[in-house]
Formats: sequence, C-alpha cells, structure tokens
Amino acid sequence: WYSSPGNLPMLFGGKVLTGIPLGVFVTIAPTYCAEIAPLSLRGATTAAVNWSIVLGQCLAYIVLRQFQGLPNANAYRYLFAVQWIFAAIGLLVLPFFPESPYHLVAQGRLEKARKNAKKLYNYRFDFDGYIASIQLDLETQARTQEAASFKECFKGKNRLRTLIAMSTFFIQSVCGIGWIIG
Repeated sequence: WYSSPGNLPMLFGGKVLTGIPLGVFVTIAPTYCAEIAPLSLRGATTAAVNWSIVLGQCLAYIVLRQFQGLPNANAYRYLFAVQWIFAAIGLLVLPFFPESPYHLVAQGRLEKARKNAKKLYNYRFDFDGYIASIQLDLETQARTQEAASFKECFKGKNRLRTLIAMSTFFIQSVCGIGWIIG
C-alpha cells in the first residue's frame, strides 16, 4: 500500500487484500472475453488477457528499476502509485463495456441481452437464435449441476480434467504473480 511506510504488517495485509480481487479479476476477465468475443476471436482475446498480465509485469519491472535507487521510501511508493493510473483508466472505460448476454439471460433480462448482442455482433447475426442457444446452454448447465458434485470432479476421467483446469490457475498464483502485480 502507498500509505504503509515501514509498517510491514500493514504492507502484508494490503498485499493480501489486493491479491483477493486480483484473483477474481484474473479469473473473470478471460470468461468475459470468451462470452462477448466472436467465435473466431475467442482464442485471441482470452490469450490477450494473459498477455496483458505479462505486459503489466514488464511495466512494473521497468518502473521498479527506474526508482529503486531512491534513498527513501518513495522507491517503492512510486511503484504502487503507478498502478492507480491503470485502475483509473479501467474505471473510465468500464461503463462502455456491454454486459455479457449470458449474464443477462441468466437474470431473465432477454431484451437487454438481445440489445447487447446487437452491440457486439453485426446486423446479419441471428440474435434470436443466439439468445435461444444461451437459454438452452443455461438449462443444460442447470441440469448438469443438479447431478454434479465436487466429489465427481475427482472421479475417473474427470480427475485429469479437473487437475488440468486447476493447474492453470494454481501455477499462475503460485508463481507469485499476485504478489508482483498487487
């Protein structure tokens, strides 16, 4: 935190408190990109999320290298302060992002989902078919979730799938990215 000069417990607490939302953002961003991107661009947009994380790490390293020679606490304060620029940009741009049609259909707001789909796709797109496919997908998910349990995730063939899916997020967290970015 910018306001914890020399107070290591406060710095550690700040790192933990920023790590939790960071984990949420790192998990939700690829999902949002996958939901709103056209099928042909889904891979590129979800990969861009990870690319952005790496770019952020590189920028943090550059800022750190530039200010590490300062003889006072500002050496690390500047690194934290620079992060607020990106947060401000994100908050300014966020209102222009459309809500996910999946999210809106799940809430029962079909007209708003259709309107947002029109913002995301061209005029030749089958919006009614798209909304119907989302509804079918959500119904299938609901039926599947009724029969599923965490225990099922670790049985038979599902064990390998679960471990692969978990390892991508686990490795990203264990490598210290939350500590570096936060």
